[in-house]
Amino acid sequence: MILYLDTSALVKLFVPEAHSEPVRAAVAAGSVVATQLLAHMEACSAFARLAEARGDKSLFPRLRRELDAHWAEWEIVQIEELLVRRAGEFCARYRLRGYDSVHLAAAERVHGASRDHADFRFGVFDANLARAARSLGLPLLINV
Repeated sequence: MILYLDTSALVKLFVPEAHSEPVRAAVAAGSVVATQLLAHMEACSAFARLAEARGDKSLFPRLRRELDAHWAEWEIVQIEELLVRRAGEFCARYRLRGYDSVHLAAAERVHGASRDHADFRFGVFDANLARAARSLGLPLLINV
């Protein structure tokens, strides 16, 4: 399976919350795990907010180390002009936030490259982004 993780799914890999176990199982079973470059910064932002909310200064560095260890094993979709322009189309078409649109464009690219080669799943837990992905025919890891 080729698994694309948006940031909502990626964070579940490191922070126990609803649907964390299916994400972890999919990552373990996946032949390829992919995400886009900006997901690193988005995940770090989520980790920093969580560490502050919990009052735990050691949490952010630990979560970032875990992220970095996995990051080296994943396929990272680079941000370039064609991808950003496609994301811009998705902002208008689906009324998505900017970074969600970048994830959708990156997932669409990975899905297109994987056709006829492997099973593809899009790990996403944002309802608007999931709805947009379904309309593009991207199979979801979990229906939200």
